[in-house]
Amino acid sequence: MPIGNDLVDLRSREAVGKARDVRFIARVFTAREAERIRGSSNRDNMLWLLWAGKEAAYKVAKKLSPGAIFAHSAYEVVLDSSPVAADLADGAANGTGHVVIRGMKRLHDLHLALKWSATASYVHCLAIDDKGDFRALKIAVATRDEIDRSAHAYEPTEREQASLSLPPAEQSLAVRRLARALAAEAGLGDVEIVRHWNGSRFDPPRLYPRHGALPIPDWDITLSHDGDLSAVALGPA
Repeated sequence: MPIGNDLVDLRSREAVGKARDVRFIARVFTAREAERIRGSSNRDNMLWLLWAGKEAAYKVAKKLSPGAIFAHSAYEVVLDSSPVAADLADGAANGTGHVVIRGMKRLHDLHLALKWSATASYVHCLAIDDKGDFRALKIAVATRDEIDRSAHAYEPTEREQASLSLPPAEQSLAVRRLARALAAEAGLGDVEIVRHWNGSRFDPPRLYPRHGALPIPDWDITLSHDGDLSAVALGPA
């Protein structure tokens, strides 16, 4: 069960007022999504709810088909019901929906299930196969201060260093510390979160036993960070 997630810090400067960016909306969202944004009581939050759904779905698509691209409007997000959508946009609710991928080789008409959690500070979205079970996942969202207080500092291994060198390295390190704590809580022991370079980009992250030669079988992980926040989800593959 490949997993994807995305996190948007609603307090960041880039998040506020984005629903006024008409060109951005026309480029990124389908006509139905744009109408959903315009009709929302909180347009910014609805925009980022839909964006997070697209990003989370893309991370799953990339695991299913390495050639998948993030052609934004090819990922159409649908929320389950208007009342749930309104509550989510107001920033204090959980909700579900799905995304449909269209016009992409090997993935055309693929449906993925989505689950959101929203607060006044952030929106977080999970994506899995529509036959999967969100209850099987372990999920954590935390600020950098919360991670620093609860997670033990560690020196990244050589395999982890490559993708950690990408800016912003501080966020990359924080989200991996959160991931290591969540993996230990799941009974996976001491792990590494490794992204291999494939010649043009880094592959999605995978869980390895500390210094182990092979990834941990039958487990998947997804990482996201934005602003001061990090989010991790892991579960049976």
